[in-house]
Amino acid sequence: MQHATLELDEVKTEYAKMWHTVEKQVKQAFLAVETCDKGIAKEVMVMENKVNAQELVVDNACERYLVLFAPVAVDLRFAVSMIKINNNLERIGDFADSLAKFTYYNQEGVIDPDLMEKLQWKKLTGTVAEMMTKAKEAFEEEDSAMARTILQMDDEIDKINKAVNPILAEYMQAHPEQISEMLYFSTVMRRIERIGDRLSNIAEDLVFYIDAKELRHRASLKKAKEEAE
Repeated sequence: MQHATLELDEVKTEYAKMWHTVEKQVKQAFLAVETCDKGIAKEVMVMENKVNAQELVVDNACERYLVLFAPVAVDLRFAVSMIKINNNLERIGDFADSLAKFTYYNQEGVIDPDLMEKLQWKKLTGTVAEMMTKAKEAFEEEDSAMARTILQMDDEIDKINKAVNPILAEYMQAHPEQISEMLYFSTVMRRIERIGDRLSNIAEDLVFYIDAKELRHRASLKKAKEEAE
């Protein structure tokens, strides 16, 4: 039992490391796009290799735990959830890398501030960043209620993105010389929406694991109470 606990702790430790890297990658990617800072964009692109390596470490730790201890019930849910969350984090890292590449290869300079305001860039990226923080805290604190709030926040992301294409179409009509750049930028906005979708997936996996653990805890308390009577 002690060895199993140590393996679980290793999974959690490696997961926390990967989460820290991906969270930094996403926030830096947002900053790179907003400021057209190619130096920051390059840092994000370099981090992609680290994320890919960390994904393998977490996967291997989860697989080792499954093979060595054949967990059941809540512990099995934990391992399965970690594998799925790990995959979603890696994909979020891919999307951040895509944002960074837009900035790194962009020859036009900073995106028109008025356009960014119409697209609600600050609100969009701020909401996604908050979703990442809440997901991390929900895992650390095993708080399924907090995880559920992430799903509601993703609805706000989707609402903002519904207005993106009409806004960009209008902008391209007024600035035909920027059509190529704006078409590329539209993929950036879609990538941000996909980050929100992946965070929703993570939230659902957290609820799947945490709620089961809470049910086991309640059952244990009930059994202890009955035995004491």
